Amino acid sequence: MGIPFDKKELAVKEIKHLKTNLLQQDIPVYSYPVTPREGVLAQYRHRPIWVPYNVERQMVVPRMIPDNVARGSASDVPLKLEEKGGPDMFGVVWEFIPQVGGSMVRPGAPLLASVDEWEEKVKFPDIDSWDWKGGAESWNKVRDPELGQMFTIHNGFWFERLISFMDFEDAAVALIDEEQKPALTKLFEATTDLGCRIVDKVCEYFDVDGFYVHDDWGTMLNSFFSVETCREMIVPHMRKFTDHIHAKGKLADFHSCGKIDNQIENIIAAGWDSWTPMNICDTKALFDNYGDRLMLSVLPEKLNMRDTTEEEQREAARRFVDHYCVPGKSVGFSIYGMEALAPAYVEELYVRSREKYAELY
Repeated sequence: MGIPFDKKELAVKEIKHLKTNLLQQDIPVYSYPVTPREGVLAQYRHRPIWVPYNVERQMVVPRMIPDNVARGSASDVPLKLEEKGGPDMFGVVWEFIPQVGGSMVRPGAPLLASVDEWEEKVKFPDIDSWDWKGGAESWNKVRDPELGQMFTIHNGFWFERLISFMDFEDAAVALIDEEQKPALTKLFEATTDLGCRIVDKVCEYFDVDGFYVHDDWGTMLNSFFSVETCREMIVPHMRKFTDHIHAKGKLADFHSCGKIDNQIENIIAAGWDSWTPMNICDTKALFDNYGDRLMLSVLPEKLNMRDTTEEEQREAARRFVDHYCVPGKSVGFSIYGMEALAPAYVEELYVRSREKYAELY
């Protein structure tokens, strides 16, 4: 028997204003029986206490990492608009596009025309020269110790990093070009080793629970590359990286955009603990078929909360719990489905998942 639900938990401690590129939403934080951080860790240990709905963790995005400035997303010391963009950790220059709220590599001058040039042209960063101590001190000023702490790594170390070095078409060809494959393997070995050393530094200076790592794999229609190509060229390097994270006792959370349902076996083989598929993926089918092997954040059923009654919202939340809060699987509430979190829905989701998990665990 888990921690019994007490109605006193519904006392709202604060209202959090969550903002993404998709929407803005005010969401209540209840008086949980444990800290939100403990709730997140319980979820990853597959003994969940409630269904987390994106107010329980904090993304660690310190300004001292060059990529965070280049991508315009540092959150310890807010960036002015004119500060966003510039060189990333490899010296690749990014331009921030205010209209879309993100950055892109400055077009017209790719670093590489062929992967065979990488040892000559790719200049790896001296991460020992970064101000780790100062970065950690800066982050601790905004850190909420009650929240799960996930260190964000933009661009990753594999395909998304490759397309910052090359034009996209050339990067895609490099994955399947037999003449370039040996050089690409060596490049990914080097970038993976860099990633492992960054993990070491983070664990030395920051109090984090895990790493939230980017590597986009697809378009709105399909993945950029075949399952077989991914298995051969990307998965082994990723697995070395996630094994290193796990050896440090940390979580490995995968961010990858695109309709990449077909790559789910590769995501699992690469050792990731969790993945939040985009709303173009069939998250229900992914959960049903693979939820015992990977913690997935899923979408709620489509429901226009502005045109439904409170009871209809509660019924929808109960259906979510009935389907997803089952033995042997952990589930997250997708950030892409936050528009469903009307007050009645989120309250019912919390209460029913608390009661269900208390019975199961």
